Amino acid sequence: MSTDRSVLPASNEDYGTQEYWEERYKKENGEVSFDWFLTPERCLPIMHVSMYDQGWKNIVNIDYSSALIAQMKDKHSASRPEMEWHEMDIRKLTFEDDSFDVALDKGTMDALMTGKGDVWDPSEEVVNNVTREVSESLRIQPRVVKLKLPSRLECFGLYLLLNLSTSPLGNLIFG
Repeated sequence: MSTDRSVLPASNEDYGTQEYWEERYKKENGEVSFDWFLTPERCLPIMHVSMYDQGWKNIVNIDYSSALIAQMKDKHSASRPEMEWHEMDIRKLTFEDDSFDVALDKGTMDALMTGKGDVWDPSEEVVNNVTREVSESLRIQPRVVKLKLPSRLECFGLYLLLNLSTSPLGNLIFG
């Protein structure tokens, strides 16, 4: 994890814009990242690369930053050929309905909740739009799990299903 704060936005609202993320990933160029997320090794149960290496092969990753998608394809396509990478806005998914067993969010909702207003109480429009899109892409109705973190922070975006259906390890989508 980098400590280079030059990639941080001028305001929290910038986290919710595609332009911010596009410029940030271009600047980082796949080398370093200033994130609040833990490393894959520390988040083994929910991180795409570690999950792939543990046997979950049907993983689809999305982001609306073309720079990030290009970097991730370059980094992982040779060693993880079944893993897919798509430039896509989670609010406008283009997958067919019932395509996935599980959807995991590693930070998308955090970014979308940084608009004007109270970040602890995101707009109904943001929550409904994302949950509608994700729910339609899942094979069965998702169960939303809110993770309680210190200091009242709730992580909205972790969707887990009670059953994995079509393959031994199911199909995953990461946003």
